[in-house]
Amino acid sequence: MLTQLQILSEVEAAASCLNSRNSENEFVGLVSELERTWTSRDQVSSVCHTYMEPIITARSSIVRALMSSHKGVCEVLHSTLLKKSILTRNSQMLGNGSGCEVALVSAVKLDVPLCLKWKTRLEEAEVAKSQGDNHHAMQVLDVLLEDMQKVDLNDEQEVLLCQVIHSYGCVLMDSLAKPPRVVITEYFNRAVDILEARQESGCQNVLENSYHKLSVYADKLYRDVRQYLESDIIQSKRENIARSRKEIEKLENLSVKAQDLTEKKDLIRKLSILQKNVDIDKNVLADLKKEQEEFLFLALQNYLKCLLVSHDYDLHLYRTVALWTENLENANINKLMNTYGIKIKSHKFVPLLYQLVARLTCVADEKKQLFLKTLLNILERICLEHPHHSLPVVMALANAHADDDILKDSRSSSSRKKLQQAQGVEEGRVQAAKLLINKLKKTELGSHVAELEKISLAYLVLANWSDGADKHNAGDKVRIPGNQPLMNIKNIQYTSALTRPLVLQPSGHYDPPVISSWENQCMFVGGVNAPKRLTVKTSDGLSQFELLKGRDDIRQDAVMQQVFGIVNELLCKNPDTRERALSVRTYKVLPLSQKSGLIQWCNNTQAFGEYLIGCDKKSGAHKLYYPDDYNAQKCRQLMTHARLPKTESLEGEDILNNFHAVFRNFFFENYPSTS
Repeated sequence: MLTQLQILSEVEAAASCLNSRNSENEFVGLVSELERTWTSRDQVSSVCHTYMEPIITARSSIVRALMSSHKGVCEVLHSTLLKKSILTRNSQMLGNGSGCEVALVSAVKLDVPLCLKWKTRLEEAEVAKSQGDNHHAMQVLDVLLEDMQKVDLNDEQEVLLCQVIHSYGCVLMDSLAKPPRVVITEYFNRAVDILEARQESGCQNVLENSYHKLSVYADKLYRDVRQYLESDIIQSKRENIARSRKEIEKLENLSVKAQDLTEKKDLIRKLSILQKNVDIDKNVLADLKKEQEEFLFLALQNYLKCLLVSHDYDLHLYRTVALWTENLENANINKLMNTYGIKIKSHKFVPLLYQLVARLTCVADEKKQLFLKTLLNILERICLEHPHHSLPVVMALANAHADDDILKDSRSSSSRKKLQQAQGVEEGRVQAAKLLINKLKKTELGSHVAELEKISLAYLVLANWSDGADKHNAGDKVRIPGNQPLMNIKNIQYTSALTRPLVLQPSGHYDPPVISSWENQCMFVGGVNAPKRLTVKTSDGLSQFELLKGRDDIRQDAVMQQVFGIVNELLCKNPDTRERALSVRTYKVLPLSQKSGLIQWCNNTQAFGEYLIGCDKKSGAHKLYYPDDYNAQKCRQLMTHARLPKTESLEGEDILNNFHAVFRNFFFENYPSTS
């Protein structure tokens, strides 16, 4: 319906062009304005091929109708036909759409300027490449390059030349027709150098794509070399070098002791041959290491450049940080990150906070100094510009062992010291996080940091609190004592609800509702460590639940939510999954220390156990679908009895025969259709 409405709107706009024209120049201007309107609409929307293809086809028909009145609009028709070919080509790569040939054949027949004819031939090469016909693509691009090099190019044609060179490099990369160094220097680097020298907004997309392709290609070459260096072939070569060196030492000793001249000459000859073989193997290894370093530097440099100029390839930051942390003692890599890291928008680093904070340490040798300096600069900038997302992560590391201090751990001082020595790396991180917190307290963020620190410690005290009862059942509500620090925090000015998701703002401007208070009653939700459900009130008048867990490490849960967030980004980028609105529903998980944390309360959800056996442990799906089966309590008793000698297999078979699986019925009940 929306597609048809847009087509009608565009037909109406084209009709107005015909009705309002007073002269040929004015008519051409109106059609050009119509094309700009179409282009602007295409840029702000992400519509799949199924809906966009009829619109582009209608535009082609509209412009053909306009051409019957005036031949000067054929350039607009050419542009529309190329857009149709590009749309169809991209859809073909995803398994959709029909051929692009009809649009290209129509475009070739038009009488257009030389630059537009070149664009048609470039699109022909792109279509051939997308269909796997690299040979035809290379032929078209080869002829096109020759033709372009015979002409003095203007600005627009020079940008097109870069696209042709870049496309040729991609074809050569896929077909392995030329050595990697030739592809990089004569194609990718050549295109990038021309575009960087121009510094024009019109060639921004071409430059972004060039950085992207070059970084991905260099990264692939780096991984190939690295994998080869770790292969059995190279390992065997290293072992041969070690054996040869030992053999050389023996031969040297024998040649010194040898009295017979002939024997001595024979030993020297063997020694010379052996030394030459060792030198050859060492040179091979050295060349491979040098190649690995070059590809690593090139990949990281172009990943960083791509992140600087583009918002479409922000996922490259994950690979960038991985390469950086894998080579944290590499001086050239650290210099590169120090140069570009401070220029990249800080919001791009926020999804990787856990990985960055985990690399903090106070104890570092000289090789890691620049790495730590760069890391601290990046983290400090993230904290200053996005405090609501970053401060809780740094604070959790600074309070890593706060639970032990609160509980006044009963371990002896000697055992405590041994534990700290065993966790030396982790203790270094904690100290570094505390230093970063203290540094932030001296900035304009100082009041916010101090307030969050106070709230975090109060949460930790409550997480480790018990009212003295032996055990609480799920649903039991308990009054929180007035001496709990969390109940006495007033006049909060900066800290928002820690479990309420906050949209990341690239601008760094935030004004979220802050916490006003907590209800003085909590509810136990069941579980080994007795997690508590709290109610937090915010300055916007809303209340929300949050789950406070003590004596439970939820850091892995937080990382898994991060993984699901990345999956959602990938699903959003893919047209097919975006059209079907596929996503993984996530919730906020916030560690407060190594052993405590907060989890966003998920409303309208049901626990597995509640569905299977009910709150009373006697009803639920088992009772509904198999009323004659054993109940859960009896199965538990049988399992306890099965631990006795010679009874395990008998009791296990009895349970399986009288306690059937029923969870599949949950999906039948709630999702009767696969769609």
